Amino acid sequence: MAITTSAVNAATTTATTAASGASAATSAAYGNLSDMFMKLFVKQLQTQDPMSPMDSNQFTAQLAQMTQVEQLTTLNSSFTSFLRNQALANASGMIGSIVMYKDGTTGAAKLGTVTAARLVDNEVQLVVGQDLVKLSQVTTVTRP
Repeated sequence: MAITTSAVNAATTTATTAASGASAATSAAYGNLSDMFMKLFVKQLQTQDPMSPMDSNQFTAQLAQMTQVEQLTTLNSSFTSFLRNQALANASGMIGSIVMYKDGTTGAAKLGTVTAARLVDNEVQLVVGQDLVKLSQVTTVTRP
């Protein structure tokens, strides 16, 4: 029984790679944003008029917004990890299967048996013979 998987694999690979890149960028941006927010917040408290202090509702709203950003960043990181693990689990299910794939350098169609699945630079790849094959290169999977 042959299953054409290129569309699913391409979508999974693209989503995992994009999510990984976005997570790293978001974490770095969040760290900078968090530092800037705290510096601005402390400066605001230091320079406020003692006779007319900051409204407690405004103070609470600012802290709540910062907490939401922190929670969203954590959720994004968790989701990225979940996508990567899901893609690796899907690829592990292909071990022992015969796959047809396009060679990454020549573009020629090749056939081989999947012996392992690996995570290389946050991207799931299959080990087929001596080749590391990206999921997006796989065109057909046949289960013995």
